[in-house]
Amino acid sequence: MVTHVWLRNAVYVLQCLEKGLTRKEIVEDFENDEQLVDVWFSFLLQYRWIEQVDELDEWVVTTDGKKWREDIARHLYES
Repeated sequence: MVTHVWLRNAVYVLQCLEKGLTRKEIVEDFENDEQLVDVWFSFLLQYRWIEQVDELDEWVVTTDGKKWREDIARHLYES
């Protein structure tokens, strides 16, 4: 079950980014736990599912990231 929670959080971060939220806004949503959000961002960056648009706080979900989110979300919510 820990894996499901972990994957749901990664999917949630992708969904937030797709809605246009900034990293700072996502940190606030995670009760200001910046280290935790950095873990999600690092994971998503490692697989190239997100990318930084500029030096500010603008991130986008890549095409691969959208596909992964759709696939994982489908599996998570079917079970």
